[in-house]
Amino acid sequence: VFVGQHSDKREDHLSAVRDHRVALWGNRWSRAAPRFGGRHIVHQEPAFGATCAALYAAADVSLNVVDDLNMPGHNMRTFEITGSGGVMLSCYTAEQAAIFPEGEAAAYYRTPDELDALLGQLCADTAFAARLRRNAVAIAAEHSYERRAAAMSAELGLG
Repeated sequence: VFVGQHSDKREDHLSAVRDHRVALWGNRWSRAAPRFGGRHIVHQEPAFGATCAALYAAADVSLNVVDDLNMPGHNMRTFEITGSGGVMLSCYTAEQAAIFPEGEAAAYYRTPDELDALLGQLCADTAFAARLRRNAVAIAAEHSYERRAAAMSAELGLG
């Protein structure tokens, strides 16, 4: 699955997925649907909160295409996927990998051309995917808003 609004970058990355079907939720994906040639499923209804978390938890793999505005860091989806018990396959950033180690708590691609092979590996190796889920949800539990704000405050000497 991919949950998030359409962007040209995200469309380019998802267009590289040719051997697997991706279910898409988010604004403006319907205009890209014809270019996918029926390979991907565009849902019109929104997916927020518990609905979104259930999608991530049930999916074989949840994709995270980090927007250029968030590079070279992470986005909220980084924590939403992992905190929901999803298997995250994301474009690589060192900041994400420092939090969710590659091959231990997440999978990463460097170029969109790698997506199909990695999706195939994650879907075929269910034991590996289950280990990623377990490790990621445990790590994500340590990253609440309260803990992150407290760490920032402490680093700034604010209490």
